[in-house]
Amino acid sequence: MLYQKVVAHVRESPPEPKIETVEVESQEWWTMKVACSVAYHCPDEPMTLTFIDLEGNRQKMTIGNGMIQTVASVEPVWKDEKYRKMTCLLHDKDGLLRYKASLELDGPLIKEGERPHQTPYTSMEKAPQVTTAVDDTSIDGQPVAGPSITMGSWRDHPKDVQLVLLNDLPIKEGHDVRLNCSVGRSVPDDNWYNWIKLDAHTAEIQYSHPKLLMFPATPGPAVSYQCEACNRFGCMSSQKISIEVHFSPKEVKILKWSPEHIVEGSEVKLKCEVGMANPSNLTYTWYRGEEQRKQNSTEEMLIFSSVSSKDSDDYWCEVSNSVGTTVSSKVTLCVLCE
Repeated sequence: MLYQKVVAHVRESPPEPKIETVEVESQEWWTMKVACSVAYHCPDEPMTLTFIDLEGNRQKMTIGNGMIQTVASVEPVWKDEKYRKMTCLLHDKDGLLRYKASLELDGPLIKEGERPHQTPYTSMEKAPQVTTAVDDTSIDGQPVAGPSITMGSWRDHPKDVQLVLLNDLPIKEGHDVRLNCSVGRSVPDDNWYNWIKLDAHTAEIQYSHPKLLMFPATPGPAVSYQCEACNRFGCMSSQKISIEVHFSPKEVKILKWSPEHIVEGSEVKLKCEVGMANPSNLTYTWYRGEEQRKQNSTEEMLIFSSVSSKDSDDYWCEVSNSVGTTVSSKVTLCVLCE
């Protein structure tokens, strides 16, 4: 009987990679590193571990002590995302994909000012839960399966709170003022809003008002507004916005300076007084009876340096700005003859 020598080459499937997080403290804040590792399978069959969808060169692979490990640095804040998915790929020496592992960093930050614990998950809401996931990627027509780890979330109070005026300028009396309290980031996003109204003397606070504040524009001095966005982890205030309302002249009346009994030759002064107006660039028109005496003047005074009986009549004034016109009540000038 003849025997033939046969050499069998046995190739095992590579082990599944493991993906986990490691927290690293820094002076300014804290960062997180995600590590993907696999037990060293065979020196003659080198493998590579790489993270995908990472900007720049923020990952490093090391081989040693029976282990291949790739570590990537990630930031704990994603302004425009509620989660970030980290994906690690295991390739063999021929560049074929053997496994795909993923880790979801889901949600918000830890509270500002808190320092994370050394244990990766103790500062999170819940510990990681490991499930099996099947991806669209396949090897030889077969789906590639790998561990998918979903971890707990960072939580924090609202960030980037901005108060936005939605009106076109200028705001005029009778318009509806619309202010929107905008939040750049908040997790959880079940926010409530407080509004603060500040004038020269008082601060009025309205609690739990909607994020859009609407109110009628009324005459008066400029008033500042500020909003505060809150969730169960804290509050953050916006910048202040000053609301200036343009309105027509108010409280227009005529003041008269004259002797108690006006006689011919006396000096008489009439002043068209305005309580408030915005803008304050005013023009005055004076009337005697139904006739205009002085039109579109910047002078608020009507002066009779030597009054005569012919000046006896009813006088009134009209005051205008870019918003509107207001008319005073009439005063009677009665000149007695000597």
